[in-house]
Amino acid sequence: MLYDSKLSRPFRFATFYVRMIHSLAVGIVYSAQYNLGEMVVLSIVNSIIIAIVLKLMELLSNIRRIGKAISSMFLMTMLMFYYYLILSIVSG
Repeated sequence: MLYDSKLSRPFRFATFYVRMIHSLAVGIVYSAQYNLGEMVVLSIVNSIIIAIVLKLMELLSNIRRIGKAISSMFLMTMLMFYYYLILSIVSG
């Protein structure tokens, strides 16, 4: 989903932001020493996670006011998890 005119501008920004933070977290995770099999599995798991998160946010945003609130809370939870992941790996 690169652009969908049915989605609001804040939602498109939020999905873009989640993708960027996810890419940053994945980049930091890959800075560790992994063998080829672990990297493939990690890539598959990461792509599944981001696809599920974005689809869930899209479905929740279609439900009027309550869905947008739930989607926003879910977005904040995911971002806090990514920041925690980044900080825990960087700090050792």
